Amino acid sequence: MQRLTLSFNGNLAAATGLALAYALAAKLALDFFTLHRAVAVIWPASGIALGGLLLGGKKWWPAVFAGS
Repeated sequence: MQRLTLSFNGNLAAATGLALAYALAAKLALDFFTLHRAVAVIWPASGIALGGLLLGGKKWWPAVFAGS
């Protein structure tokens, strides 16, 4: 059985930044669309998550999960 390890290669600050950016974008989008009583056609947080995962690889999924 393979053990799951969470290694950011010393980039804990970058992982925290990705999680905070995701959470902030989600909060701002949710507040904006709730205020205007509109349906969210776009979700900026998903773009931040996708960009982080494409640039950093699979090892960044815990940061996205923590931000969500």
